[in-house]
Amino acid sequence: AAEGISMLKNGCPCIKYGRAGKPHAVTLSLSSDQRRLSWESSGLGKLKVKSDREVLLANVSELLIGRESEVFNRHAHEQNSSSGAVHLSLTLTLYASLERANGVRASGVAADRETLDLSFEDEVNFGLVIAALRYMLQEEMGLPVGGVSGRGIADSTRSTEEDGING
Repeated sequence: AAEGISMLKNGCPCIKYGRAGKPHAVTLSLSSDQRRLSWESSGLGKLKVKSDREVLLANVSELLIGRESEVFNRHAHEQNSSSGAVHLSLTLTLYASLERANGVRASGVAADRETLDLSFEDEVNFGLVIAALRYMLQEEMGLPVGGVSGRGIADSTRSTEEDGING
């Protein structure tokens, strides 16, 4: 996990899928206090000013491996090789989406965001990011950090059988 955290602090390239627009390359970064994930577009996307380019790890309710989210489903028809492989994709589901489903108005950083949907180009970066996220989410939830076999983040980390990954 330490190697993944270090990589995230330095910035990790990935493909971000959004509710609107095409998937695009971003650099995913972890704040020095390890509480926020942020992303920055490359190229002309940098010129767009958006206030919700970060999520607090405390707002993450679930880590999904694969392409199970509504955002990924909307982009399923696009079979672009630069969009990453299915088994190298993840979704961070945020509590804001659960609050909206229960009729509560979310506030704060990324209040309008329900998920953060990312794909990676290679298995090494993907594995390091998954290890780092699992570790930090367990720590955030106050769970023992030694393994992922207990209740908590391991139960909310899923993968599909087609992906061939054990969550």
